[in-house]
Amino acid sequence: MLQGINKQLEEISKGNEEIKKENKEIKKSIAEMSQESLRKGLQEFQEQMRITLQERDDKLQVKVDHHREEMNDVKTEIIGKAEGDVEGVNTELEGRLQKMETQQHQQIKDMVQVQQQCQVNIGKLGNWQVKLEEAVEHIVTNEIKQLQEGVQ
Repeated sequence: MLQGINKQLEEISKGNEEIKKENKEIKKSIAEMSQESLRKGLQEFQEQMRITLQERDDKLQVKVDHHREEMNDVKTEIIGKAEGDVEGVNTELEGRLQKMETQQHQQIKDMVQVQQQCQVNIGKLGNWQVKLEEAVEHIVTNEIKQLQEGVQ
C-alpha cells in the first residue's frame, strides 16, 4: 500500500512537473503574444500618429497656401492703388506743368510786347531828340542872327 501511495505520489509529482512545464509554456506564449500585441499596437499607434500628423500638415499647408493667396491679392491691390495714386499725381503734375508753361509763354509774349513798345518809344524819343536838337539849333541860329543883326 505504501508502495501504491509512493507510486501515486510519483505520478502526482510527475503531473505537477508537467503542469509546471505547461504553465511555463503558457506564460511564455502569453508573454510572446503580449510582446507581439504590443509591437503591433505600437506600430498601429505610430501609423495612426503618422496619418494624423500628415492630415494636420496637409490642413496647415492648405491654410498657408490660402494665406499666401490672400497676401498676393492684398499686395496686388496695394500695388494697384499705389500705381493709381502715382498716375493721379503724375496727371496732376503734368496739368500744373502745362499751366505753368502756358503762363510762362504768356509772360514771354507780354515781355516781348513791352520790349517792342520800349523800342518804339525809344525810336520816338530818338525822333524827338532829333527834332529837339533841330529846334534848339534853329533857336540858337535865330538868336545868333538876331544878336548879329542887333550888333550891326
